[in-house]
Amino acid sequence: MGSRAVVMIDRLNTSAGGEATLTDFAVAFADATGSVDVLVAKSYFWHRLRLRRSISERAHPNLTIRVRPVARILDFRVARSVVRSDFWGQSPKRPTALRFLLDWRRAAARRILWKADLVLVSQVLTDQGVAQLAKQVCPGALLVLNHNGEPALFFDKWKSSSAPSDPEEALSKYRAYLAKFSQIVFQSSGQESIFRSSHPDFPGVTSVIWPSLDEKKCLRAAKKNGFFSQAHVNVLCVAKFQSGKHQRELISAFSQLTRGFPEAHLTLIGASSSEHDYLDSCHRLVDELNLQSRVTITGRRADVLSFIADCDVLVLASSGEGVSRAIREGAFFAKPIVCTDLPGLRTFLGRGGAMFVSKPTPELISSALRTVLSNPHLQKELSIRSREAYMEKASWQSFAASVSSLANSPNGGRESCEP
Repeated sequence: MGSRAVVMIDRLNTSAGGEATLTDFAVAFADATGSVDVLVAKSYFWHRLRLRRSISERAHPNLTIRVRPVARILDFRVARSVVRSDFWGQSPKRPTALRFLLDWRRAAARRILWKADLVLVSQVLTDQGVAQLAKQVCPGALLVLNHNGEPALFFDKWKSSSAPSDPEEALSKYRAYLAKFSQIVFQSSGQESIFRSSHPDFPGVTSVIWPSLDEKKCLRAAKKNGFFSQAHVNVLCVAKFQSGKHQRELISAFSQLTRGFPEAHLTLIGASSSEHDYLDSCHRLVDELNLQSRVTITGRRADVLSFIADCDVLVLASSGEGVSRAIREGAFFAKPIVCTDLPGLRTFLGRGGAMFVSKPTPELISSALRTVLSNPHLQKELSIRSREAYMEKASWQSFAASVSSLANSPNGGRESCEP
């Protein structure tokens, strides 16, 4: 068996792809090491129970799997830490926050961290939270940052809440933040290469683990059919509704295709985001362009896999991605894909694995869709190449082997810190 692994999640019951990817890591760590602990910053008891059951159903039986709250011992962006020093000084916390200091689960979370050989966390901790984590794990433990996004966007996300306004000082502090991790795991070789170019002096190890999927769930979804009308050529977009996903540009692009492709139908699936009016603006745009019979917006759906399995073309017009889960699902189902030319997607799908769009503008998206929809031979070729890309890089077998190597790597071992 390998290291005692801990996977940290900021919150459960969201539509974020990061939660699902970290769940995949938890399953693979459980199989590789015999046990896994998942610490969650923000959740209800039934959320954690459901996640534990989900991991247990996918992992081999008789393994030790625990899902527990962090209990405010670490500073997350969604749930701030509570420590004794918070209750004196110039701006003390409210007395009601004292209840967190009395929470018995804090001791359990500390024990889990202290016994860990490896802790995997995405960019969900504040700088203070990372410093707190470093103090609560054994000095020899491996702290791994799951870098599930483009390096520039990762830096911008950190900078928006943690950095001073001076650019040079911000970059210096960001590199200090990164240096607290002994290893960074990227979702694609393209993103690792960009990171190394931008931060050549990063003292830790970098590696690539292409993210995978719950393949058994995908196969079950494929058995359900009839989600789309067979009279249509069904174009599907799966993404959270926010400006960076460019659903409005996609709708405008589709409006340019309606005359030439009367059988084409666009369906958009995704949860609303913090940009609360963006989903409403998409509905209004459909009405303004008189596309009510040609475009369907469903919002969030639990059965999205069945839609992907049943569509004819999958499209993603995002301006920033890691390796999109929807794209991986489309590749698993061997779908022709139209997507923005981003480093993560390009290096995952390969040169012929998708019809790439240089920028998510209506004109370029429309041109790419027109090319694919008018060429059945190209659709077949794209389907074959996307499936090949998935099997070569992201199959569960490959993912599990990579996670096992991480868990059992010499970097992850350390002398026991237990009393």
